[in-house]
Amino acid sequence: MLTWFITGTSSGLGAAFAEAALTKGDKVIAASRDSNRLTYLKSKGAIVVDFDVNASADTVKSSLSTIDKKYGPIDVVVNNAGYGELGAVEEVGLDLVEKQYSANVFGPIKVIQGILPEFRKRRNGLIINIASRVGHESLPFFGYYSSTKSSLMTLSTTLDLEVKKFGIRSIAIETGAFRTDFFKDSRKEENKITLQGTIKDYDEERDVASAGYETFSSNIIGDPKALASQIVALAHHEGPYEKEIPPVISFGKDTYEVIQRYAKDALERLEKWKEVTFSTDKYDW
Repeated sequence: MLTWFITGTSSGLGAAFAEAALTKGDKVIAASRDSNRLTYLKSKGAIVVDFDVNASADTVKSSLSTIDKKYGPIDVVVNNAGYGELGAVEEVGLDLVEKQYSANVFGPIKVIQGILPEFRKRRNGLIINIASRVGHESLPFFGYYSSTKSSLMTLSTTLDLEVKKFGIRSIAIETGAFRTDFFKDSRKEENKITLQGTIKDYDEERDVASAGYETFSSNIIGDPKALASQIVALAHHEGPYEKEIPPVISFGKDTYEVIQRYAKDALERLEKWKEVTFSTDKYDW
């Protein structure tokens, strides 16, 4: 039996991960800024705790240490808490940008730095970081969210190289679109930007992007339960994960297509501009 600590479990993927782990017979510590929103998971047997990744680093570390001692030892940490900020790069207020990075990047960093001392002592542990396919693509009016996921991806793969020798793994999960309230919640964030004041010059492109996101969100085929089942199998080294777990795992046909297109475009660009790329090298120093 494994003990899980999962952030952002009040809905969406986090709730699905928690329920799948409970169904497996594992112990789940479900975290949310407001544990009163976790009544369903509590009824299923989860331990629910108030936990805010936006708190100070010292507070997060202290909370994790207390939770680990009281309910652990924790075997698996899932950095799932986060949200999407919609708006043009120029028009999103810096306060909203900082909140986006606090939740999606600095929050996971605090959790990682908070749990690693315990994992290193035990020479064991798994950290799962929920990244996204958007870390590989530039989407108009979704730049800040995409950049946070790109940052988390690089952070996760670097961490895996650093801690693997301790018996610890850091795995980035590249998700595509799944049937959750993510896009609806992102709309709430977009409303905050509207209240701050949008820039008229971007209105036409914003309307096109908004319509595109609406169409996309109504045709999502990603199943949260199927993803959760894979994550649980990964943690237990079952099925395709029995012998090997790569540092990055991608889920969803849309994710496959986005990354494939990104790789193809990158290779074509490199070949086209190869002469320019090599022009800065000097061998006869």
